[in-house]
Amino acid sequence: MIDLECIVGGYRVSSENKIRIKDIYGNILAESPDLDFDKLSQARRLAKKSKRELDKLTYSEIGDIFRAASKLYDDSFYKEMALARGNTIRQVIQTGENVKAMLKYFDKSVIIPQTKDFSAKGNVFYDPVGTVFIIPSSTSQEVAPWSILSSLIAGNPTIVKADSKEPFSAIKLANNLYSAGLPEGALSVLTWNTSKKPDYGSRMIDSSRKSVLFGSDEIIKKLAYHKINPEFYDHLPMPANIIAFGTGRSRSILFEPDNLEKSIEKIAHSVTYAPQECLKTQYVAVEKSLVEEFIDKYIKYVSTLKTGDLLDLETDVGKTIPQNKNATKEAIESTENFMVKRLMGDDIYSEPSLFYPLHEKAPMALEEIPAPCLGVVPANTLEDAIDFLNKSVRHAPSRQALRVSVYTGDDEIYKQVRRDSNSFSVIRNRSSIEMTGTEPHQGVYLWNALTQLKSGK
Repeated sequence: MIDLECIVGGYRVSSENKIRIKDIYGNILAESPDLDFDKLSQARRLAKKSKRELDKLTYSEIGDIFRAASKLYDDSFYKEMALARGNTIRQVIQTGENVKAMLKYFDKSVIIPQTKDFSAKGNVFYDPVGTVFIIPSSTSQEVAPWSILSSLIAGNPTIVKADSKEPFSAIKLANNLYSAGLPEGALSVLTWNTSKKPDYGSRMIDSSRKSVLFGSDEIIKKLAYHKINPEFYDHLPMPANIIAFGTGRSRSILFEPDNLEKSIEKIAHSVTYAPQECLKTQYVAVEKSLVEEFIDKYIKYVSTLKTGDLLDLETDVGKTIPQNKNATKEAIESTENFMVKRLMGDDIYSEPSLFYPLHEKAPMALEEIPAPCLGVVPANTLEDAIDFLNKSVRHAPSRQALRVSVYTGDDEIYKQVRRDSNSFSVIRNRSSIEMTGTEPHQGVYLWNALTQLKSGK
């Protein structure tokens, strides 16, 4: 069993009280510190002190630290990550490569992002907002790095509440960044028992300039509106000091593809091979004339994938064991009640399944369902496909899809999806799990939100 230590401003910290980290079968993998609030207060003090040192670093110098950290990644904790989350070891290895790609990406191009709404013309500067608090309340193997790197490159000291189910990756990232030269105090990764200390998150939010929240809509609203009666949650805008990423999940659009077979392979991998639940493609909107061919070829391809032992390098599909299996089962059954037919897959937790035609109000279109399932939306026009996507994210706190993959050979189709879709990131002919050479999933949304615009400097 592994005895983990938290990172408080660069210092390794433990405690007598422990949080047990279990695998999907109930076995204890590791223990992490159940910290008291004085350690969180210490992290805040160190963060404030580190601000001056962060201010001295240029974007290029911070990028050098990130690039050096990318070279320090190894396969430590991979086995534990797989068993804690129900992913295959291949999925976890893919995640490690994705994190390294993120570190390299931020080094070379985050300051000149490829986005529709970013411009820095004339004598304009972007200043940090101050200490940023991050709660990845879902498994954080890839979620934490996106937000941590965005915050640090913007010059903000950052405090992270690591996921109690899988804190390995966030702790590993912090250790590598400090080994690469990150200033003392600039980053803290903490763990505490949220069921015993439910007010810690809200207290940290109240004391931070900006907070980035990940997780279910219910968890985000509870944290964001902790001083307000729950009956008013659905009628309130998100507070200005909070950046929320709820059930955004990833979507795909397939119109006039260059190569249908390769597109199907990438979509299938983003459903069955995604190392992070929110990276999985929830559904694909398909050009109506291609629907039958798409379904036939998707079923044939997915039928060749291997399910089995999570730690076997030959296994393609892991066994998803959600916290609430009944809720997942009800979501699937409710989706089928919308006259949506399941075309394949008997065991929704470990066998890939396909649902058609997906109704816009079905749970599979609106919620994150932790199972290797894909919905197919027949779209008469590209406008219909984009409209379906935008409607499916209206209920989420962010009102955005996490990532949209557009499979097309037409430049204008890609540009239209990028322009008109409500998504943090739009990529072309790449699956949602591919990171190398692409912008991070939130695009530069976090960069814009974690800096304040100043001119005449």
